[in-house]
Amino acid sequence: MPKARQVAFAVEASRTGPEMLSLRHWDVANNAWINSAHADDGFVQLCATFQQPGCDYCVHPPISSVDRERLLTLAAGHLRPAPDWHLVENIPSFIAEPDERTKRLTFTHEQAADSLAFRHSHLAAFIKLQMTILPNAANFPPTIQDLSGNWRLRPPRTDDGFRFNLGPHTGIAHGATAIFLGMVPPDVVQKMKDDLIRAWGKLETRRLVLWYEFQHAIRHVHPAVFNITDDLEPPGSISGGAGA
Repeated sequence: MPKARQVAFAVEASRTGPEMLSLRHWDVANNAWINSAHADDGFVQLCATFQQPGCDYCVHPPISSVDRERLLTLAAGHLRPAPDWHLVENIPSFIAEPDERTKRLTFTHEQAADSLAFRHSHLAAFIKLQMTILPNAANFPPTIQDLSGNWRLRPPRTDDGFRFNLGPHTGIAHGATAIFLGMVPPDVVQKMKDDLIRAWGKLETRRLVLWYEFQHAIRHVHPAVFNITDDLEPPGSISGGAGA
């Protein structure tokens, strides 16, 4: 079977590619391979092992695996600060290691130690953000105060330029970018904030908040609060390309 990507001239590259003809699983009782009705990436079972009742992992249609990978990547701040961070080829979890080991966040059958740690770190950050940080109104800075008590985490979408992963649970409100970086030094958080502002622009990062844990407390940083001397275009305007 040829590799999914080949570095060669088109006339030299093989025209065939991987094709799944059937899906089977091992039946221990009958000691045989049997046909499976559907593929199971194991993500739902992995989420269940964290035992966080009420945590929404966005596993229901129409949200896809790629949507979930983007959501977990953005929530944990493990993205390359760039306008096109959301493209599959730029998301770290889709980039195979030199040994061709997968780091997919939603495909759990890869049990290498580094892949396990990579998945668990993303899910741990997502759970902490959803279950501990966002339910506490005191953790909301003035820039996204309108979402306090009325929020939901959801995958970034085309209509917000893949910038927002936090939106209102009910009603209409501007979206926001919510990131939890874990236990890291403040200078690391400041650099991440500056890098995102530089990459996405001031307009699209007015609703950016980065939380982190430092000296046994949850802290946050965010761009300066909007004032009259700034560009008057609201952060959710259609012309600004940052819809809620």
